[in-house]
Amino acid sequence: MNTSAATAEVIRRELEQRGMSDAELARRWGVSKATMSRKMSGVSKFFVEDAEAIADAFGWSLPHMMMEIDRARAGRDRHIDGLTPSGRERVDEARREHGVDL
Repeated sequence: MNTSAATAEVIRRELEQRGMSDAELARRWGVSKATMSRKMSGVSKFFVEDAEAIADAFGWSLPHMMMEIDRARAGRDRHIDGLTPSGRERVDEARREHGVDL
């Protein structure tokens, strides 16, 4: 499972657990419902800025969000693919800052 698919899986699972609508998450995330739909369906990729905003919408830290994504990708390679170098640096920095070792 790639990172975008795993991210969408984490989002779907959390929305269901919270009873939160797609519209409410899109509002908290700061994107249109159409943008959210494109990302959730795999038409568009998620970026680290998306992960940060989604984590914030769920009351999570970025390292916690990344840990949930990695769990969804269990058994696969554990690097964060598809991110720009600066995005990977931000994720790595957040992991170090919060003591999360994935």
